[in-house]
Parts: sequence; C-alpha cells; structure tokens
Amino acid sequence: SRRPSLACDGNYLHLFWFDLRDDPSNIVGEIYYKRKTLTGIQETVSGKFRSLGLSLYCSSILRRSSLIRYDLGDKKQGLIDLIDITGRVVMTFPVHCNSGEFVLNFNKEVGSGVYFLILKAGSRYTIKKVSVIY
Repeated sequence: SRRPSLACDGNYLHLFWFDLRDDPSNIVGEIYYKRKTLTGIQETVSGKFRSLGLSLYCSSILRRSSLIRYDLGDKKQGLIDLIDITGRVVMTFPVHCNSGEFVLNFNKEVGSGVYFLILKAGSRYTIKKVSVIY
C-alpha cells in the first residue's frame, strides 16, 4: 500500500490508499477505500485547545500552507511537532516567544491524511487533530 490516508466524520472512519495489487505493470496504481462504523466513540470538535496555559489555534483542515497560532502561557520557548497516525514525527518547529503565529509550509513527505499538532513547552503540552488536504 502507498500513502494511506484516514479521515473521521464522527460516524465512520474512512481509509484510502493505492497499490499495484491488480496490475503490477500500472505505475500509478488503483485507489482503494474501506469504511469502519464507529460505535460508542464521541469526538469533540473545537477550534481551540487549552492545556495548563498552552493554546494552539489553527483550522482543523490544513492545506500546503496554513497559518498556525500558539500561546505558550508563561513559557519562553517550546516546540510544535506534526505527527502522523503511526506516531512518527514528520516535522518539528521551534517557537521562541510567549505567543505568535507562523505559516506552516508542508514538505513532500506530508501527504493528505490525519495528523496531530502537538505544542510542547516544558512539561506541558496540548494536542490538536488536523486533516491535511491537497
């Protein structure tokens, strides 16, 4: 499988990927899709997440270039990590002032799918789930 992408709409978990299983001579591959019904899971949707004085503001859907706002509270520096659904850190951005904003430009390793932005400062952190769409 190549470049799997997950999306969740509250009722279903959607998985998209492409591979060459049906035609190995095909360079592009075929697109496949599976859907799993989510039962007993309630997703909280919010544009602003706070955890012990930290806050991270951004759209829940990110494009190749997206504005990220953060507030470190009383901390002077921190890190923002972009993590894929397997837990791999895809990108890291140091932040060096109490609050600010920057434009996140994705590199070629970041494909469409579900990711997590984690703002860390000292022993505190806050997490925001985002979908990257090209």
